[in-house]
Amino acid sequence: MGIKGLKHDVVAYNTMIGGFCRIGQVGRAEEFFGEMGLSGMESSCVTFEHLINGYYKIGDVRLWSF
Repeated sequence: MGIKGLKHDVVAYNTMIGGFCRIGQVGRAEEFFGEMGLSGMESSCVTFEHLINGYYKIGDVRLWSF
């Protein structure tokens, strides 16, 4: 997939993940999160904040059950 034309850093990934979560496309956000991990980049608390907000937005509460 990749982020074309952007430097691959945590800020770029968080921007994409946050954007997809805001519009309810958490699946796409998860793809970027997976790519982020495969590239060896560490996620940040902002990454998880975006994902949690995205899951909340779509009503997926399974995240809270662990």
